[in-house]
Amino acid sequence: MKRALFFFILMGVFLTGCGSPFAPIILAPTDTPVIVSPQELPDQLRNELEGRVVWWDDGLILLTSGKQMNWPPDDFENVNFSKCPLGSCYYVYIDDPVVIGDNGFPVARDETIGIFDFKTGQAKTLVSKAQSFPDAVMFGSATMTPDGQNVVFVVNWKNEADLVNLDLASKKMQRLHTDVLITGFGYPDVSKDGKIVVKCARVSGAELISELCLLDENGKFIRYLTAEGYPWPGNGRFTPDGQYVVYESRYKLYKVRVDGSNRQQIAPCSRLGPDVVTNDYAITTCFISQKPDCFGLFVAKLDGSDFRRIGYVEPYCYKDAR
Repeated sequence: MKRALFFFILMGVFLTGCGSPFAPIILAPTDTPVIVSPQELPDQLRNELEGRVVWWDDGLILLTSGKQMNWPPDDFENVNFSKCPLGSCYYVYIDDPVVIGDNGFPVARDETIGIFDFKTGQAKTLVSKAQSFPDAVMFGSATMTPDGQNVVFVVNWKNEADLVNLDLASKKMQRLHTDVLITGFGYPDVSKDGKIVVKCARVSGAELISELCLLDENGKFIRYLTAEGYPWPGNGRFTPDGQYVVYESRYKLYKVRVDGSNRQQIAPCSRLGPDVVTNDYAITTCFISQKPDCFGLFVAKLDGSDFRRIGYVEPYCYKDAR
């Protein structure tokens, strides 16, 4: 609750005057072909998804089987998508345990960033906000670099936000002092050559809106990758070669080159953006109905030529999913 409240305060400050923050929801086409078993996945995609999981219906599922995965019994949120460097897959997550105070309102305890290794089944705390950033309001989001050597995360203070790079071997942390205003929890992703895509503010007339922007390895602005003029861009993920970013806007899925060219729609629907991006495909969630909101898992080829529902993963419904 604390995180959600702070987010809407941020959005209200940054995006005043932009009107309704959400575009009309787009449902997945009812005639979308269905993959009924993992064996129907393209061979290359099945190999690339080995060990990968996605957050699904308050749990984790293995993409190559639909099997539910065990997870440490902590209170956590803001789980980032799986990385598989060095032969093992990981999830980076933010643990934000909350207790109910004497006044009946939730009170957050220490907020931490952790990492879970699916090969060993071990979870490990990496950063404590109380110890390392005692004056911060909260963490935003975190991701692992493709080589598995660093974790990049967002720290929100009362009047600013910044990216921090954590070296996993040395445990040293470095603030990047980004020269853009980070919005919407940031949701950074890092390419193999160290570039960063993150949600950031952009001036549009007399208003501040959010776009995806490209930063160098030091957190310095290179260019905007989108010009949506829309207050809520979805998360952006690099392709493994670092040449494209796959992202959601207005409930559709797109890709754009890192030089800002060749923007292309690759899927007719997407809820929040890609969960996993491989060499040729993106895995994403789409609405399949409303009232109640129900979701299915889909796979889209990056050239836009193939879009199918992963039917061996059961859909789920949630009243207040938005």
